[in-house]
Amino acid sequence: MLELLARLDDEGRTASPAEQAVLARWSGWGSLPEVFDDGADHGRSAARARELLAGQARSAAARTTLNAHYTDAALVRAIWSSLESAGFDQAAGGRVLEPGCGAGTFIGFAPDHVDQAVGVELDPTTARVTSLLYPDAQVRAESFVDTRLPEGSWDLVIGNVPFGDVKPHDSRYNRDRFSLHNYFIHKSLHLVRPGGVVAVLTSRWTLDAANPAARETFAQLADLVTALRLPGTTHREAAGTDVVTDLLVFRRRVDGEEPLQLVPAWQDLQPLPPHLARPGIEEEEVLLNSLFTQSPHRALGHLTSRMGRFGPEVAVTPPLLRDGERLADRVATELGKSLSFDLSRYNELRPLFSPAPTRTPSPTAPTGGQRVSSPRRDSAGVPEAGLELPDRVIVAEGHLSSDGHGGWHHIRDGVPEPFAVPKTQQRELEMLLGLRDTVVCLLEAEATTPLPGELGGRPAGERAGGPGGEQVMAGLRERLNTQYEAYVARYGPINRVSTRNTGRIDAKTGEPILAQVRPKQGGFGADPHSPAVFALEHYDSATGKARKADIFTERVVAPRVIRTHADSPADAVALCLDTYGELRTAEIARLLDVDEAQAEEELEAFAFLDPDTVNHTASGWHVGWMPRAEFLSGNVRARLTRLEARIADVEATGTSTPGVDDEPARQTVLRRLNNARTALMEVVPEDLGPTEIVAQLGVPWVPTETVEQFVREVLEDRTAEVEHPGGSVWTVRGNRHSVASTNTWGTSRACAIDIVQACLEQRQIRVNDETPEGRRIPNETETFAAQEKAEALQERFATWLWEDPERCERLVRSYNDALNSIVLRTYEAPGEKYYPGMARSLRLRPHQHAAVARMVAQPSVLLAHEVGAGKTYTAITGCMELRRLGMARKPAVVVPNHMLEFSAPVKGSARSARGLSNRAPSPEGSPDGSNGDGSLAHARRPAALSIGVRLAERAGDRSSFIRGRAAKRLRRA
Repeated sequence: MLELLARLDDEGRTASPAEQAVLARWSGWGSLPEVFDDGADHGRSAARARELLAGQARSAAARTTLNAHYTDAALVRAIWSSLESAGFDQAAGGRVLEPGCGAGTFIGFAPDHVDQAVGVELDPTTARVTSLLYPDAQVRAESFVDTRLPEGSWDLVIGNVPFGDVKPHDSRYNRDRFSLHNYFIHKSLHLVRPGGVVAVLTSRWTLDAANPAARETFAQLADLVTALRLPGTTHREAAGTDVVTDLLVFRRRVDGEEPLQLVPAWQDLQPLPPHLARPGIEEEEVLLNSLFTQSPHRALGHLTSRMGRFGPEVAVTPPLLRDGERLADRVATELGKSLSFDLSRYNELRPLFSPAPTRTPSPTAPTGGQRVSSPRRDSAGVPEAGLELPDRVIVAEGHLSSDGHGGWHHIRDGVPEPFAVPKTQQRELEMLLGLRDTVVCLLEAEATTPLPGELGGRPAGERAGGPGGEQVMAGLRERLNTQYEAYVARYGPINRVSTRNTGRIDAKTGEPILAQVRPKQGGFGADPHSPAVFALEHYDSATGKARKADIFTERVVAPRVIRTHADSPADAVALCLDTYGELRTAEIARLLDVDEAQAEEELEAFAFLDPDTVNHTASGWHVGWMPRAEFLSGNVRARLTRLEARIADVEATGTSTPGVDDEPARQTVLRRLNNARTALMEVVPEDLGPTEIVAQLGVPWVPTETVEQFVREVLEDRTAEVEHPGGSVWTVRGNRHSVASTNTWGTSRACAIDIVQACLEQRQIRVNDETPEGRRIPNETETFAAQEKAEALQERFATWLWEDPERCERLVRSYNDALNSIVLRTYEAPGEKYYPGMARSLRLRPHQHAAVARMVAQPSVLLAHEVGAGKTYTAITGCMELRRLGMARKPAVVVPNHMLEFSAPVKGSARSARGLSNRAPSPEGSPDGSNGDGSLAHARRPAALSIGVRLAERAGDRSSFIRGRAAKRLRRA
């Protein structure tokens, strides 16, 4: 499927019917999490998928593995059929939204009268599949959090929302911090129009969660029309997952309508009745929504309970099936019957779908590549030529525009809406928008045009500046000067302010307190790109004068240019890791201007072969490389095991293609793998023995069977059983009334069975008494006695584990493999390493070399060195290395005020460095602003800015000039 998508993209065409049939079988990444497991041993198909998925597409797909489980077509058809029978027709409207659309199954089965279908899908790969399957639908490859749509504008929201205990950040629709599935429902209820319907498949935790906040919020907006619970195995065939889901249908109430309690008590929870529980756990309390305890028939199967990973939980077992019948088909039939009945019952009391309101066509937002339509005029009254604004500017929330005929619009929820501008401010707003468009285009041109000395590199941005890039910028800069001077001549400085008397008196000076008032400027301050215009000048409020910013005379932004050549293999490795996050032989060869064979020889000093990537095909040997620091850290025991297995496979491999002698290549791979094994064995931690291992009940490296054996032997109870479903949940069963349980290892109030279970779960042991009023109070005497027995059991367990030689050997191996196999990553550098541009008289110590290497290799670093450890020179060296390698253009470091002399060593250590320092005032009571903790990562008090070690944005410098208030906030940080 990924190869088909790549072929379609390369050929720039849509999918044929036969190709659509292939795409329609796509079921999402939810059943393929191993593709994104870097530590797994991938097969050929998984390896090919990892190769085709690169960069952001792979990251986005990996984020969906927990909830990308799609819906069986039979269920979708049943839901659509019931909704149509309940009144979803042309009169009810044809605007349908499917959040988390996946492969677009609900869009695909939508009725013919649906004239606008929009799907939102986080994974760009799946969104591409959906757009090829349903070209008439609008598919947005974005997070639903980022989706901006007008409220109350959709007739129906339908789909299978993603599940997860994740709380999306959305200041508008998720102020109550709802979990992922509840957030989707809450936002959908706002987007659907009053009288519209939200029909979604969701996690059972929407109704079964102990916290009723989400359900209460839903009830304030809409009526719950019906709720039906599906068996846990319904989605196994289509999505490869077992999960209990609910179909919820909400109708958003029209203003003035009273809530309908058609589904009573759906906001509360009740225990599952014992007669419905699974045999053996009837006494265990299982809470679920009272809707299902009062109406078990709403579960389309048998409502019961089971022992889950964290204890007893709700379960729905599937109904009996006829020979050859699919579970999804059977559930779909029952779903259609129950859903149609509930919807018709609601229709008897209130129309499920109110008639759709008459919608007047709204102006459409400009698309990428369109020219700004505002026919603005220059100072002489001549119309200006249109500018081509980037897509992100045109569709930005709050973007202001003019239609050229006296009408104004701003983008709200992704749609242009009328914007009122007083006539007296329209001309000023028009000139400000002209400045905005010019400065945005100028910044965009600067960000995509390499500097003259870097024309040999490749810009990292989306577009590369052409040969006329400098001429384009010169023209835009001239235009900006003309527009700015015309504006200032007519209105004065852009940031001008006036004063007004507040009516209050300053208690210290006795003078009136004045407030600064800014002009309204037609509401220009609401435009998202207005700060770029306000930053065009440096305004002095005391004198009322302004001077132009640097952008009027020189470029202030430059793209990050990917280096096309490296001076040494070490530089090539650092550049390749910074660009791709991994070592690529072809890229190393390109940077060093050598062939791949020689590049691999150079890599041997900096990396090892990754055993998980070694593969032998008909075309020869294919290998991948891993940096030394990464290879020799982490779970080294597991890596060593995989490495030795791969060495054995390579030794057993012969020539696969007749007439092709790849024995030299095989010997080279073997030699490199053996070198990796030798280096890995040197860093594997030494095994700890029984006397060095602390053992207690509940530790994860002791299996459940061993704990059960201990309980049986110590308590002399052959019937004892120990279960560990997962986490901190343990269950211990056995004879609770024997002498060993109530006397030797327990007490009359706390038997040994309970004490062992408490120890396994790491719970505090308490014995309580109950008063006549029903209150429970601690019994200190019995509690102390029980705790003494617990200590005795722990001591016996710690000695019992090692008494049997075979068990001792097995557990020691288990402990070392599980808990004594991690090696922290280190950075090594030669003591006499020289950095280009560094003063010859300066010699760094090994720990400083390691710190510089860490700064180059990792995006964020904490150098928590002691005072006097040389952080200043470390920061200078790391800063200059980042700049030399092209990883940073203008690094900056924040230091305390008393360290303003920090800039002096810059010239002493790096002769070619140019530094800029800017002192921030110290607060009252803090003369030097020092915190004295020796940390380079942060300063707790106001700080000075000077050249240093960190870049605000490693991907490119787009923040070279900062307006006054933003600069003050940065200094205060």
